[in-house]
Amino acid sequence: MKLRSEPRPTFSESVLERVRLDFVQRGESIADWSRERGFDPDAVYQVLSGRTRALRGKSHHIAVALGIKPAPIQSTEVVEPVEDKGDRM
Repeated sequence: MKLRSEPRPTFSESVLERVRLDFVQRGESIADWSRERGFDPDAVYQVLSGRTRALRGKSHHIAVALGIKPAPIQSTEVVEPVEDKGDRM
């Protein structure tokens, strides 16, 4: 049985520490911040501890809300489907 290697962290420890320190300086708890924005506090703690890479889904949204990932750029370009003109069996 092959053991999975630990994934590389997405964020440096200094970035995560800065965000945690910001909470302390504002006097705001991470749990309160999480609930106010509709996030599960445990999921936010996982992002801030580096246990979650925040590549997609809820953890990605949390990282964007925390300011440690940029918001995705919304494309306004409309892509037309390509018509298949090849022979079909």
